[in-house]
Amino acid sequence: LLELLPRAGYEDSLPWLLTALPPLLLAAAADSPSPLLVSALAELSFAAWCLTRVATAFDAPTVPEPLLRRDWEGYADALWGSHATAEERSRMFMGWFYGRLSEDLRREDAATFLAWLRFGTTPEALGPVQQRELDADVRRLEKETNGGLRLAGRGADEPPLPCMRFTLE
Repeated sequence: LLELLPRAGYEDSLPWLLTALPPLLLAAAADSPSPLLVSALAELSFAAWCLTRVATAFDAPTVPEPLLRRDWEGYADALWGSHATAEERSRMFMGWFYGRLSEDLRREDAATFLAWLRFGTTPEALGPVQQRELDADVRRLEKETNGGLRLAGRGADEPPLPCMRFTLE
């Protein structure tokens, strides 16, 4: 609390100064300190009420934060099961590629997106075990959206298909 007071005073000084202006003007007009005393009493009462609420009503945060565990297979089953047909699943998946046609999807593009979705990184940064898991995910994608047919590879002159990966871009 003590280290926050100087910062709060610096950041919040303008509202405090503006709040003090009317009582100062009233005190000058009335030639009496009463408006200043009433204003100070109101501010101190409000501060005491706020501190009491913080001390009694708020729960202390959990330290450390609990880790969220995600079962990937359950997540993948729910994802693919949320759409009835391969066409709907393909349309849903291609939404992450800004609605491009599924015919534009290349195996490398699918691997890039799935590596981000599952591991939060690029395929090049994966270890051997993660790479095998990613390959299985790409095969599942091909099964769910492409009738089990292997996606075409990217040609030498083809640019990568842009996709939404919010934590990497």
